[in-house]
Amino acid sequence: MYISAVIFVVLYAVDIALGYCIAGYIGSLFVAVALPIGIFIQLKLALFQADAIKLDDLSPSDKNKLSLAFENVLQSAEALGYKFSKNPCIYLSEDRAMNGFNAGNAIVINRGLMNTGCLEGICAHEIKHWRYMDSYTSCLICNTITVLSLLAMFVMSIYVFAIALFIGILVAVIGNGTAGFLVGTFVGNFLGKIKDLVLRANLYLMNVLQGLLSRHTEYKADEWATRIGYGEQLKQFLRLTYESRRMESLLASLLSSHPSDSKRIGHIQRIQNQMNDTDELVRLPFNV
Repeated sequence: MYISAVIFVVLYAVDIALGYCIAGYIGSLFVAVALPIGIFIQLKLALFQADAIKLDDLSPSDKNKLSLAFENVLQSAEALGYKFSKNPCIYLSEDRAMNGFNAGNAIVINRGLMNTGCLEGICAHEIKHWRYMDSYTSCLICNTITVLSLLAMFVMSIYVFAIALFIGILVAVIGNGTAGFLVGTFVGNFLGKIKDLVLRANLYLMNVLQGLLSRHTEYKADEWATRIGYGEQLKQFLRLTYESRRMESLLASLLSSHPSDSKRIGHIQRIQNQMNDTDELVRLPFNV
């Protein structure tokens, strides 16, 4: 958890520095304020969109089932040396899709998982995301893309306008006003198209990078859950969802925030094989 906190702080500091490089003190102040606000709104919006109900407000049967699932997972983790100073806030969404997600200090489980044999496996997967602050880091990356793109667009627009205006005035002084206006307009449009192309390419590359980083955290969450004993449940879950996603295109796979189900199953199987070959791996905690 401390490592993730350090990574978050470092990324935040880098973002502020980039804001300063783009637009000076105003840029750094804008980034410093906009990023935390964006993260807070994004996490709260995720809970709102899921229409999630807090554990204490659930029916007795749902409350008992969810509580027992999380207690079993936490006990399995603690038996391997993991200590939890606090527990996550647990929510239930009425969404029938077999899924769950982590948003800040909250873990949301969909109704579609409640009557499957892989509930505890998904709870274990999401507990890793919660324990290592993955949702905060993901939101920071997402908001970094948005904030810096908007800031860069604003600054580049000013430069494009200034260059077009300068060239237009220069041509007007050398030649005539009409020529200066036409040349300035042409240069402005040309540079504007280049600016848009650069920003779109940058946004695309940053989205690909975010997808790669997100898929890395998914593998690590699967590994964590597998090492505390929930590999089979995760494989069962992935097999159930495999059919609906097996036809993804290459581009969709590249931009996806999750690895393919087949790759995740293979990764889980490799971890299980390692655990079977070396018994110590089952008992000793490890760093994610």
